[in-house]
Amino acid sequence: MKITLLFFLFPLFLLSQKKVPFSTLVSELNEDLTQYEKLSPFGEEYLSLKDFDLSRKERNELILVSDYDENLTKNKDSIAQYQMIFYLQDQILSKLDKVLKHPDFEKYDIDELIHDELSVVKSTDNKLFNFSLDEKTGGSYRSRFSIMHYTDLILADSIEIDPYLVFEGDGYDEIFMLETMEGVKYVLTGNIRGCSSCFHTFVQLINFEDNLFNLDFEYAVTNRDWKDGAYYDHETKTIEVSYQVDDLTQHCGCEEGSEVYFEFNPNESNLNEIFCGCKFIFNGKTFELIKDGWEKIDDQK
Repeated sequence: MKITLLFFLFPLFLLSQKKVPFSTLVSELNEDLTQYEKLSPFGEEYLSLKDFDLSRKERNELILVSDYDENLTKNKDSIAQYQMIFYLQDQILSKLDKVLKHPDFEKYDIDELIHDELSVVKSTDNKLFNFSLDEKTGGSYRSRFSIMHYTDLILADSIEIDPYLVFEGDGYDEIFMLETMEGVKYVLTGNIRGCSSCFHTFVQLINFEDNLFNLDFEYAVTNRDWKDGAYYDHETKTIEVSYQVDDLTQHCGCEEGSEVYFEFNPNESNLNEIFCGCKFIFNGKTFELIKDGWEKIDDQK
């Protein structure tokens, strides 16, 4: 009897889930993103709750969860900026999760519907998506929440390994699709600012097999010059790497075990500069090294 009842109720549960239109969920998400856009870790310490479009229920819930330490003013009409940032982050991520799980997700061009405050990057086959949101921590490290979504992934309670484990935690700039001898693969590119003068660029080649993502290839560079790094050209299917040796990366080398290390001296860095270069080309399966070298330039000449 219990089993029969469960089978009877399950379709009703799914039906109730569908009652919320996709457009409504997106609209609610965009409302929170509009509010989030106003916030800054460098802004006023406290913000009036009247300045936010909150229902009475939302306002009361926010006051309830924030009523500790100094998150609220004495009369509870204003809230600390950082607390509002945390609150809206939770709201945005929760509502985005509902949008991604909605059965109508694939029927829409989601990147055309979402507020610009949430970055949306997708593959040309409309299967692999990256959503990223500025954490607004106020530090020189520009950290972001990054959410990957793949429409062909089968979610099940039996999954023991996070299928998205191979992806970068701060999001991506671009996602490219490649038709290969081994099926569809994806090239993902991105950059992270780790401090005021720390720049990390990377290129990944990912495949999806047996309901799990696998890393086929990766190259990354961390250095001081924002113009240098590892960059992918989809037209030629090549990865160009160019950077100057500094205190963050003190070696040249395009393959593991082939690195040439240099003793970096900041007092002499303007006199004797060492430039490193690599070039990889896609060979139908993965990226193959076709150029590896470095040169030393003496500015005294």
